[in-house]
Amino acid sequence: MQATRDLRPLRWIIPMVGTLLAPLASAASFTVDSSADNPALNACTAAAADCSLRGAIAAANLTAVADTVAFDIPTNDAGCTLATGVCRITLANPGTFPGINQPLLIDGYTQPGALPNTIPAPGANNAVLKIEITSAVVADDWFFPNNTSFTLRGVAMFLPSNRMLSGFATASVSFQGNWFGVTAAGVSPDYTTQSGVLGLSSNFRRITVGGPNPADRNVIAGSGRDSSNPPLPGGGSNTVRTESAAGDRAVILFQGNLFGFAPDGITPLPFRDPLVVQCGTEAETADIRFLDNRFGRAMRTFGGGFGGAVRFNVSRVMTAPAV
Repeated sequence: MQATRDLRPLRWIIPMVGTLLAPLASAASFTVDSSADNPALNACTAAAADCSLRGAIAAANLTAVADTVAFDIPTNDAGCTLATGVCRITLANPGTFPGINQPLLIDGYTQPGALPNTIPAPGANNAVLKIEITSAVVADDWFFPNNTSFTLRGVAMFLPSNRMLSGFATASVSFQGNWFGVTAAGVSPDYTTQSGVLGLSSNFRRITVGGPNPADRNVIAGSGRDSSNPPLPGGGSNTVRTESAAGDRAVILFQGNLFGFAPDGITPLPFRDPLVVQCGTEAETADIRFLDNRFGRAMRTFGGGFGGAVRFNVSRVMTAPAV
């Protein structure tokens, strides 16, 4: 008689193999194809005009992996200028703008025609930016990563705000290849409030602004108007702060940036106040590095401020400092 094999134990093995071979969740890319600030445009499919910046961030928040917000806005869009190819996204309602709750990269260099800078520090910045982000509403904390990582690159951002970029308890933030406080044409925006860029003051672990490559360099200009009479171009303030954890030393890196200048590296657009670097209150001091940045100090006394400079705030005895 022919022997038979009992295959019943395989009932447990086969489902396990299927589980192991199932594809893992992969990062998604949400492509903005409309300059409209419409939260209903959140499908972000191959269909035309179904993905706004606001909608793309909201859609990315629904995933549990690191995602990318890319851009492919046609130049016949209402927010674009055909002659230059620059597309302006005008944010309307700060109260409903989504926070960033999952790891996210917003990459303006994916917009057709955009090119990163090729000039090494400390020279001018010749990036070609095609995405502008602005608003007619004075508000703070527009881009707010919450306990996650966030990278922003390749946009010209000029928001009438004390803090265009902020966040809370965030693992890391990285800003590379952006122009802050100037338009994609490299000129100061026409709004009257004193506008700042960085409000990174809530327990960040790693803050990277710029980097070693020419494409990493940012322009961080004082935008709006100061409080002189009559008001003059420039203004605003910037603050960064980190907190170390046991065995995980915080890092602040500023490298290759133009502070207080237009992208030409000549036109002064200084800040009202110094760039403030706070080392936090943890026992281990952050590793703070300033490399190849160029600062444009105010050529006049700003009303209520001190002009472009750097100030370190330390409220304790530092152990193993590194600057």
